[in-house]
Amino acid sequence: MIPSSATQLLITLVLIVPGFVFLGVLVRLRGRTPADADLSSRLMRAIVASTVFALVYLAIAGPQIEALANQNPDEALNHLQKYALLALLAAFVIPAVAAGLYYWISTWGWLQDKFRDSWVDQRWNRIDPRPSGWDVAFADLSPCFVRVRMNDGGWYAGWFGKASYASSWPDPRSLYVEVSFHVDDNGTLGQAVENSNGAVIDCTDAVLVELLLPGPDSDE
Repeated sequence: MIPSSATQLLITLVLIVPGFVFLGVLVRLRGRTPADADLSSRLMRAIVASTVFALVYLAIAGPQIEALANQNPDEALNHLQKYALLALLAAFVIPAVAAGLYYWISTWGWLQDKFRDSWVDQRWNRIDPRPSGWDVAFADLSPCFVRVRMNDGGWYAGWFGKASYASSWPDPRSLYVEVSFHVDDNGTLGQAVENSNGAVIDCTDAVLVELLLPGPDSDE
């Protein structure tokens, strides 16, 4: 049914937008997966998520929503600020918070250990959604040295700290390291490059990317 009033249009948007907000925030937090590259797949998952939110809203406040949809437009305008705040809450705030909560729960180590190798995990989680080992390695990487060997045999290295960055799928593989280090022909790390303010390493042609923990005698 096509909305015939501003109030009905507002309700329609509130029942459709939440799924897109939920998935957008979730992708922002966890990074993109192969399913996110396909437009039809993203659209279908957003519609399913919107349907879930709509059913929850209707289950909680069905009579109130129905009364609002049938309300006289002039009467609704008298409470425009209240309805605008409720719409903002239902369409954007709740889905965004739900996405953050979902992502936070999914990172619980004890929860992952509990279900790892269980029949639930073996039945429903046989395929890892992360597209490559690159994304797995840099997802929650602690500060460390990164040493990269190129196809031509050359080496690059740097310190991957809290301000460093690794691209994620589907962008080309590249690194920003906070401090660049000298590397000899054998791959041995030397001193930091003088006055280094970081370096960008294009890893498209890399044949090896090593993550090296600092030794116990290394200074900060």
